[in-house]
Amino acid sequence: MTAAVWACGIAGVAAVFGSFDHWVQATLSDRGAHLLVVTRSGWDLPPSGQVVFALGLVALISMLTADPGGNRRWLGLAPAAAGAVIVAVTTMRVHAAEPITRTLARLRIGTFQTEKPTVAAGTATGLWICVAAGVLMMIAGIIWVALDRPARTSVDVPTDAPVGTEAQ
Repeated sequence: MTAAVWACGIAGVAAVFGSFDHWVQATLSDRGAHLLVVTRSGWDLPPSGQVVFALGLVALISMLTADPGGNRRWLGLAPAAAGAVIVAVTTMRVHAAEPITRTLARLRIGTFQTEKPTVAAGTATGLWICVAAGVLMMIAGIIWVALDRPARTSVDVPTDAPVGTEAQ
């Protein structure tokens, strides 16, 4: 197996595990003390986490069923397409913490009576792991298709033979 095939498999494993990790995080804090931290994983943001999980498995299965030197060149298209979809799905979830931030801002009014509470939100590592896995999967899939060409057999044809006649 080539390095591109292995890269697709590794990216698939990263996408599978990244779908369970935290994608977004929002924190309500006052004077440096975190009063409330809310996180969401990919599975908490359906269907994004489930799509990333399934496409990560597709890339992993493609790697495991790859036939070196065989006639399965089309198999490299699956991780390339899966990587493109993973990148699209995960980048659409970059701002998924904003609803949580609004909820925390409302909570601080009645629940947390502090002088200067602040709410901060952002993306977490799991989302960036999935984005990176999707990019790696897409690039490795394209390289897999480009480099995994079937070997051509050469036929000995004399160069001075007229076209359309057999060499004797």
